[in-house]
Amino acid sequence: MSTRSRIGVLQEKTGKVKSVYCHSDGYLTGVGQTLLTDFNTYERANAIIALGDLSALHKNLDPLPEAPYAYHFSEGEPEILKTHSFDRPQRDVTIAYHRDRKEKLMRQINSTLEEFYEKANFQAYNYLFKDGKWNVMSESLGRKVWHTLTEHAIQKEEERIAEYRKEKKQEIATLRQNKSLSAPGKKTNLER
Repeated sequence: MSTRSRIGVLQEKTGKVKSVYCHSDGYLTGVGQTLLTDFNTYERANAIIALGDLSALHKNLDPLPEAPYAYHFSEGEPEILKTHSFDRPQRDVTIAYHRDRKEKLMRQINSTLEEFYEKANFQAYNYLFKDGKWNVMSESLGRKVWHTLTEHAIQKEEERIAEYRKEKKQEIATLRQNKSLSAPGKKTNLER
């Protein structure tokens, strides 16, 4: 299952908002961290938009002349990929539907910031580069409320995810324990 996101940039000269869809890792610790770390200028943010809709955002937008690792490792040493494609992406290189899968170039353009807020095809996480910084809107942070994207917000999400995983792990352990206690032919501690 993927965590989808929308990445937008308020255009300084026109006031339009150009945005793209990103299919994978849209949460704060994925796309959010990458935006904050690697795409924190107007020019870098617009470079994302130029690619159109994305399968995944990584720190490198363009394929590397020679990448030391591929996503798909085989037995032994990792293969050196000299090309980048949707099916065989280079490690840490953004995967774009238009460039890498030869699909139609897709971007969403809204005439105003208000129109973007009202009509954008929002996803689980939504990012907007505006006034020199990234902002985020997510159901987990409060729908229809934009927050400045910060390292602190990312840290809080990491803590929330860790707590969620801990709770789920405990639930699974409890279910397994209950299942083993109620298995046919086995006596529970109370019956012994």
